[in-house]
Amino acid sequence: MSDQIKASCPHCHAELSVDAIYAGQVITCPHCSGQFTAPGAQSPVTLQSGQQVSPLPAMNPSNIAPQPVQQSKKKSGCLIALAVVGALVILTIGGCFFSVSSSAKKAKAKTQAELESLVSATPSSLRPDGKIKEQFALFSDFTDVQRENAAAEFTGKIVEWQLSVYDVDRRGDIYRIQTSGGVNIGTFIDLHPRSDEERPFIEALKTGDTVTIRGILKGVTLFRNIEIEPAILIR
Repeated sequence: MSDQIKASCPHCHAELSVDAIYAGQVITCPHCSGQFTAPGAQSPVTLQSGQQVSPLPAMNPSNIAPQPVQQSKKKSGCLIALAVVGALVILTIGGCFFSVSSSAKKAKAKTQAELESLVSATPSSLRPDGKIKEQFALFSDFTDVQRENAAAEFTGKIVEWQLSVYDVDRRGDIYRIQTSGGVNIGTFIDLHPRSDEERPFIEALKTGDTVTIRGILKGVTLFRNIEIEPAILIR
């Protein structure tokens, strides 16, 4: 038989004997139905007389109080994580923007330097109606390998060519001129006016008109037109 503790009902003052292992619980007195806490450690209660005492569930603060704290910690952790991710995103976007801006500035400076060099440059002897036309004309007998080798050889050379205009497109301060591929090889030219006086002349050009340019050969398009950029007008 387990140890007994004495408990006195504070409502009807009945003396009760309670198993020690059930001490500390809020119990209901079997005599008056009053509720009170048995002395000692918390546990369910049984009376010595054999009557079952109905204990009320004890509220254990240790099972309840930490929950708001844990939720608060979780929320704080999520907010910190979101802040870190947001900072990384901002830094990444800022870095990309800086990289693009820096690259654009370098490209603009390079183009400006090339334009300045074109003013006094001596053009190469490469002609638009010579071997280059035979190599890059549609249905040419030359192979892709031969054209790749030829393009690698002439890329970067400065030429001064008189070409037949097919179309003119304006892109900001630059004019994109497409020339016909009749007698000469077809080209696409990025023409940079050196003054406002040149703009009316360029914008007045029509299909079939001729234009003389000095520019740098930069490569070949998908349809075997020669890219010339940058270029200046020679009058």
